[in-house]
Amino acid sequence: YSVSLGKEIEFFQDISNDIPELHSYTVMSIINNLVSNSVESIKKTGIINIHIYSEYNSIIFKVKDNGTGIPRKKQELVFKPGYTTKYNEFGEPSTGIGLSYVKETVTNLKGTILLNTENNYKETIFTIKIPVESLIERGLIK
Repeated sequence: YSVSLGKEIEFFQDISNDIPELHSYTVMSIINNLVSNSVESIKKTGIINIHIYSEYNSIIFKVKDNGTGIPRKKQELVFKPGYTTKYNEFGEPSTGIGLSYVKETVTNLKGTILLNTENNYKETIFTIKIPVESLIERGLIK
């Protein structure tokens, strides 16, 4: 995706070995949305870090980028359905459902999502915490 947008982005991933088999569609849709947003927030070159690990009885997903950042006053808005800052070359807005979908999915899985910014809002970090029980494939974990 980043190459198709003409961007030079370095991707780093740190995925713990002790993660059980998860509902792959759910996990991939959440991560894909966050990473796509990160790619779009980077102007030309940048870095995206993906960190997935277990902590107690939860799985933690962190996606961090050094894109344009999200000002504090907009941080609650990004989770509202229909909110967007993205427009195509014709001035038409995107659907604005990506982060609202992520938040709704995480909430339905009894999880939480946090948005943090660092370095004067130039780094964005989404941290999702979901109970393992909500994500494991039934019948695979004993």
